[in-house]
Amino acid sequence: MYEYDQPKELPGILQRRIKELAKVGFNPEDIAIVSCRGMQSTALADVVQIGKHKVRKFTGKYDADNEQIYTDGDLNFDTIFRFKGQQAPAVILVDLDESLERNDRATRVLYCAMTRATVRLELVVQQKCPWIEVFRDNLDDT
Repeated sequence: MYEYDQPKELPGILQRRIKELAKVGFNPEDIAIVSCRGMQSTALADVVQIGKHKVRKFTGKYDADNEQIYTDGDLNFDTIFRFKGQQAPAVILVDLDESLERNDRATRVLYCAMTRATVRLELVVQQKCPWIEVFRDNLDDT
């Protein structure tokens, strides 16, 4: 888990996390950055590049065959609502902030998001997030 105070800190944290994940063998294509919010309200809505990696995300458009159109990029970014049912070896969960209430709906969203990682899950949590103590209390120290 990686904590931050202001949303403007997110790109720098993500850049460092992606570098560290690369050092332990994850390719950019193995990493999914998953938001717990919708695409319009994520703190990363306008991000097109993180470090040297272009971000691949859904444009909101479809081609003539009704296939989703994505931006070019080697680093996948999506919302949990669109990433539901998919998996990635490494998932970095973002937008864990003050807007994430402590209720049943948020519990279901978090469960869905946290189970998308097949090898490694990383949380990037704003210090004002109502869930931060739960995350801290349940980290595996091994």
